[in-house]
This record gives sequence, structure tokens and C-alpha cells, in this order.
Amino acid sequence: MSKQQEKRLNIINKTITLCAQYGFHGTSMDSITTATGVSKATIYKYFISKENLIKEALIMFSERALNHLNIIFSDPTLTLEQKLSERFEILVTLMKDDLFNGCYFQLAYSEFNHTDITIADICSGYKKDASKDDSSFIN
Repeated sequence: MSKQQEKRLNIINKTITLCAQYGFHGTSMDSITTATGVSKATIYKYFISKENLIKEALIMFSERALNHLNIIFSDPTLTLEQKLSERFEILVTLMKDDLFNGCYFQLAYSEFNHTDITIADICSGYKKDASKDDSSFIN
């Protein structure tokens, strides 16, 4: 991975963490620059706006979460009970995290559903994809 890719990934990861803790509107570009050690100019080099950064963060988080669910649900060595247990443990771990304030996608949707249709669509798409993945292991 190149230094630019690492820097971009760091910005996205820190944004996810900060938004989980403070909400999307409660996370300022200043707090992102402080957390990443990257200047605003550099952040805007990679992302044209805060909303664009949030979109990228939600897409990446969605891909990670759905990939992990797909791995669990498609594992033929796990019984249905083990798959459900694994899914439940993931949710319990999230609930125990002090920074967890609810589903990232529900939080983003509630903050952007009237102001940024692209972010709202990403959130709605995640819900559809996650529901599809959750039901696929039963069949």
C-alpha cells in the first residue's frame, strides 16, 4: 500500500471513529485533522468535502461489515446455531464499546436524510444488503 493510500485510509478510519463518538454533524474537520495529524488541505486533496469523506467512510465501513457477515454466513463448517452465535457476539461487542452510539448507518441517515440524498441512499443500501446477507445463511 502506498503512503497516499495509507494516509487516505487513516483519514477514513479516524472519521468513522469520530463520527461514531460525536455524530456526523458533531465531527468537525478540525477534529479530523487533529485525530489524523493531516492538514485540512491534504484531507480536501483526497475528499472534495466533508460529506464526500463521510460517504467514502460509510462505503468502506459497509464493505467491511458485509464482507465479514458474508464470511460467517457462507462458512459450511458452522452450524446455524454457530452462525447466529457469531453474529450475536459481534453485536454484543459493539454494544460494549463506549464509543458505540447505535448503527452508523441509522445515525448517518437520521442526520442526512433531508440534506444529502447520496448519504441517505448509501445507508438505505446497506440496510438492504445486510438484510439480504442475514437471511442468506438460513437457506
